[in-house]
Amino acid sequence: MDKDLKRKLKFVAIGFCLLMIPIGFFLKYSYGVHLNDTATHDFWVRHYGDKTVALEAIEKLEQAKKFCKRNKIIYYNQSRMQSILGDYTLAINTMDEWLAIKPKDITAIRLQGYYYELNNQISKADENYTLVKKHSENEVKNEVDDLARLVNDLVLKDTVGISKRIDELSIKYKEDPIKLSFLERLKTIDRNELIKQQIQ
Repeated sequence: MDKDLKRKLKFVAIGFCLLMIPIGFFLKYSYGVHLNDTATHDFWVRHYGDKTVALEAIEKLEQAKKFCKRNKIIYYNQSRMQSILGDYTLAINTMDEWLAIKPKDITAIRLQGYYYELNNQISKADENYTLVKKHSENEVKNEVDDLARLVNDLVLKDTVGISKRIDELSIKYKEDPIKLSFLERLKTIDRNELIKQQIQ
């Protein structure tokens, strides 16, 4: 075999190997996403009344993390499932895993605060809520965020002037029956129930 042909074959072999790296990464990541999707379906559609199915879904998410270590949705899903089953300590630990990767993820900090509170670790929950509150004060505010900010403030125990704000928003959204109904419900909703709704 002449040198020119050997060089070309070597170049093709190297190119093929280099091409296989991103393909392998893509296949690995895709499998992790598939595990997440399957686990989520199993938990939300099949688990009710069957704790075994729910625990299998949580285990699938544990496997998915090995393939998609940096996919926050897997950690969110797993922690929510754990909390719904009442295992707030595992939910907190799952959020700790994610926050070790992305320490400034405000959604994860908020979720972990809920889990702390539901686990009666109020001082730790309040620490998380304080971080979330500082972040929300720095966010750009717009009209779409009115109701979200109101719910956020209720959950974060920032209830100073909340009745007045609900009244103001009721006037602002007087033509929108869905928003008005939601605002009326916020006047009487139990805070723990609101937190549980936020987790699901």
